[in-house]
Amino acid sequence: MKLIILRMLVFIFLVFASCAPHSNIAPEDALRTRVQAYWDARVEGSAEKAYQLLEPDAKQRVSLGTYAHRSGQSEILSYEIEKIDLDMPAESAVVQVRRSFRIKPGVVPIRIDQDLEQTGHERWVLMDGQWYMSYGLPKLDLIKKPVGKGD
Repeated sequence: MKLIILRMLVFIFLVFASCAPHSNIAPEDALRTRVQAYWDARVEGSAEKAYQLLEPDAKQRVSLGTYAHRSGQSEILSYEIEKIDLDMPAESAVVQVRRSFRIKPGVVPIRIDQDLEQTGHERWVLMDGQWYMSYGLPKLDLIKKPVGKGD
């Protein structure tokens, strides 16, 4: 009888422990997981999954349809998180992500056959214990200033 009660108590403890927030995860690790989830969704081409990781204010400004249209203009091939700068007093971070992508035909007036690469700096905010991307209009910087003497 005591063994049954002990097993029930252990079971109840495990159930409650699994429901508790995982506060023992370092903020940078939690953020990295969310950033990876966002970019994995973009690589998969799942605008819906990526949209869920946008901050709630952004979802009030931009509908899923608009977001899907904008993000669907390019195909993300791969990404790499290069740097994470946390600002915990402000509950925000800037994440530097390098991504390889292809612009879909018809998006720009010329045909671009090669894969492109871009490094972006994304702002993420911590809200109610979860990290969310602060979304703005997509930027496409295809023109690079040549580095010369004296620069």
